[in-house]
Amino acid sequence: MREARSQLNSAGNQAVGQVDKAQTSTLEGPTFLCDIGDGLTSAAEFVGLNLGVALGDATSNVVNAAGGS
Repeated sequence: MREARSQLNSAGNQAVGQVDKAQTSTLEGPTFLCDIGDGLTSAAEFVGLNLGVALGDATSNVVNAAGGS
């Protein structure tokens, strides 16, 4: 029984060590892939904003040409 408790404690300590290691590695900061994702998101937002402005301008031009206000 003593050997079983010792093995259980050892396994528990190893598990805690692995969890601590995993948590530490995730707290290090953004990775290269995160940076790429952020860049793609920024580019998509930029294109979407400019496309929205261009479409809004085009719609206003059509309405104005048709005699609308």
